[in-house]
Amino acid sequence: MSYPDSPVSFMASQASYQSGSDAIDVWPQFVMNNNEQFEQQQHQPPYKRPRNSEDNSNQSMSFRVPPTNSLPVHKGTTNIFFKTRVCAKFKTGTCRNGENCNFAHGMQDLRQPPPNWKELASVGVSSEEDRSTATNREDDLRIIHKMKLCKKFYNGEECPYGDRCNFLHEDPANFREDTGRFRESSAISIGTTDHLMGQGCGVFNAAEVNKPANTVVLDAPRSNLIKPVYWKTKLCTKWEMTDQCPFGEKCHFAHGLAELQVPGGRTEVEAGNAGSAVTKAPTPVLPNNMSPSMTVNVPSLVEEKALSNLTKLTSDGFQKLMSDNKLDALVTPSASVAPVLANGGFPGINVPSGYDDMGVPFGSKGTEPQLIQIASGFEQAAKIRKPPTFNAGKTSREPISCHAFSIREASISDLQLAFKQKKLTSRQLVEFYVGEIHGFNSVLKGVIEINPDALYQADRADYERRVRAPGALVGLHGIPILLKDNIATKDKLNTTAGSFALLGSVVPRDAGVVAKLRKSGAIILGKASLSEWAFFRSLNAPNGFSARGGQGKNPYVLSADPCGSSSGSAISVAANFVAVSLGTETDGSILCPSNANSVVGIKPTVGLTSRAGVIPISPRQDTVGPICGTVSDAVIVLDAIVGVDYNDAATGEASKYIPYGGYKQFLKPNGLKGKRLGIVRNPFWGFASKSESQAFEYHLQTLRQGGSVIVDHLEIANINAILNSTGSGEALALLAEFKISLNTYLKDLVASPVRTLADVISFNQKFADLVSIWEQEKINEFGQDIFLLAQATNGIGKIEKAALINLEKLTRDGFQKLMRYNKLDALVTPGAGFATVLAIGGFPGINVPAGYDDKGVPFGINFGGLKGTEPKLIQIAFGFEQATKIRKPPTFKA
Repeated sequence: MSYPDSPVSFMASQASYQSGSDAIDVWPQFVMNNNEQFEQQQHQPPYKRPRNSEDNSNQSMSFRVPPTNSLPVHKGTTNIFFKTRVCAKFKTGTCRNGENCNFAHGMQDLRQPPPNWKELASVGVSSEEDRSTATNREDDLRIIHKMKLCKKFYNGEECPYGDRCNFLHEDPANFREDTGRFRESSAISIGTTDHLMGQGCGVFNAAEVNKPANTVVLDAPRSNLIKPVYWKTKLCTKWEMTDQCPFGEKCHFAHGLAELQVPGGRTEVEAGNAGSAVTKAPTPVLPNNMSPSMTVNVPSLVEEKALSNLTKLTSDGFQKLMSDNKLDALVTPSASVAPVLANGGFPGINVPSGYDDMGVPFGSKGTEPQLIQIASGFEQAAKIRKPPTFNAGKTSREPISCHAFSIREASISDLQLAFKQKKLTSRQLVEFYVGEIHGFNSVLKGVIEINPDALYQADRADYERRVRAPGALVGLHGIPILLKDNIATKDKLNTTAGSFALLGSVVPRDAGVVAKLRKSGAIILGKASLSEWAFFRSLNAPNGFSARGGQGKNPYVLSADPCGSSSGSAISVAANFVAVSLGTETDGSILCPSNANSVVGIKPTVGLTSRAGVIPISPRQDTVGPICGTVSDAVIVLDAIVGVDYNDAATGEASKYIPYGGYKQFLKPNGLKGKRLGIVRNPFWGFASKSESQAFEYHLQTLRQGGSVIVDHLEIANINAILNSTGSGEALALLAEFKISLNTYLKDLVASPVRTLADVISFNQKFADLVSIWEQEKINEFGQDIFLLAQATNGIGKIEKAALINLEKLTRDGFQKLMRYNKLDALVTPGAGFATVLAIGGFPGINVPAGYDDKGVPFGINFGGLKGTEPKLIQIAFGFEQATKIRKPPTFKA
């Protein structure tokens, strides 16, 4: 909602991979010493089992012994196939076993099995020692043999093969409870007898034999923690085609590139990033007789002595000083006491206490309840902290370049070209944006959270670009994006609508638009601030305020209104915290902040983009759209997020409006030519400042020069009633819809401190005085009047139904009739006052920067149309943008 406009309102060379094996299509096809041609079809490697087929369907299998087409393998013969196959992971540069690998690292390492390998492999168990281990070995062979879960059994269906099925009919962890090995591997590497086999796991678990007394084994039993080797190593076809999968998080296939892994559980970025600039911890080199299993040694005497010394220093120093003098806190200048606090695990609070001659801030450090009281009292008494002054060139920030490429103000096309020319990487881009946020967000308050996984996503994008993966170097691939904090993400980010009431809540899935963004390769950089609860908590709170985000500031003129509720999304794009962002709108919440912060905002037709996973107000009016620096960027984002989502029924109906080939095809410089544009002066001219009115008259001439037909002095029937949210019935309908929709959203959460609107109200009342050094809810100051009004509603009754009927009539007889009668392609208005007309009918609109007033405050021009007319609106908006090119970087004026 917007306060002014609605008062309530993821390469190696091509090779076929044998599932689960380190050696792929490299079984030696050469003449052996006994002149036998060693062929894989005649003699398959040990442990290679057949799939279920009619040929073996009548054989009774006892899984205590290897299958008939596999050679028996016993202790003392397991080294005969050592380095007889080439290591597939070495070919891709990802093998971590080095010289200890059971497979050959190149042709120079490749060896032949002994001439009598068949005879050796057929030797039975003869020694007493072998017999003593036969039982365990047979158990292991059964585990090895049944290597994967039976799909039918897993899905609860009856398996037609019964006990003869080569796949597991129970959790493999149940076979042996004394091991921590990988349970579901379709190939076991064969090594020498004095090494463990595989990647830390093998038939004989030497790690558990003669283990040192001071070793703690962390991998005993972990059947619930270890995933199959090939867990999520392929994309889920169902999810790729429909964005939905009935197995959800239990699916064995990856739901998007973000989940895609290489065999063994590592992400592909970890497996293939040897040539990237990412710094990773080196793989530890283990002794030959030691397993790379998860073992941790107890600290040695040296470490124990160091720990003991730290404890003594703490108790005899800081702790004794505080206790002897009965101190509540120790006060020091700056952060000099930090090591003392760190060694003892003691708390501390830093409070601003002044600025030096160069304007560099310094603080005082003290040492939970008493500290907060002391710090809060000092802060209130001194009130020293002040906003940054942006001195020494900060106002006109110089472009930061990478290989002669300037990142600031760069569009998606610019960034993709820089990627292609190897002047920029996604990691560098993310690091730049994070640096901008850390430098300026303390004033602008445009961002609430930064995604801790953003750099991992960037590394993945860089890897995909390097191996020329499909989808790289186009669209949003590798481009960071900020999301309004009411758009759910199933990751480490919170989704709170700016409120402490939802902090720590867990969403069941990504929002529909987020799933599409991930599929496009976009990097989720973080969450943008907003007007709390999308400006649906209180009429008294200012635009851009939220308890978690603070008060958002306009980056052009800090004292100017940033508008809302998608304030942080617009602020962040304008301030170059990111190139593109997502906002949501119920009534003006995309168009208004875009207008106020000199950026482009697209409010799509309701249902064109999914609202599933978005903290709701009204399913009738809610929509999700892009907020970007240019029309072309906004269109690229729009193309990525539109489409059917089975969790939002409205997307099915609206999908008929999506043009074949997407919206980018409508970015034409001559988009103004032949368009009929209507001008409604009353009452929208009255909302505009003098500078805005003058600029708008000039822009009308620009539209004419572009080939548009201007139909001026039009009137929308009952426009005053439409703009009066109380008289039109919009406010009444929104209150009832909000309570119903929010309760449904909260109920669907996996975990949440609140489950209903009533719980949210109670939370706010209980913590009305909740104050930290940085944020506060300000319930006593701003209240929660809209919440209380919504809670008083009781569903969609007669009054609400009458309000909805009136809204439909006002829309039909007003804007809709005007557009059709005059055969208009779009209605053009200054500012965002037109947003309510579009909101109640679910119509689309685009805001484009149109100028700046005498104080430097931005304003825009809005183009609105009927449902599904985004192609025409895009042509008009892009044509106007290219003809004027008015937008400029922010000035950060006080």
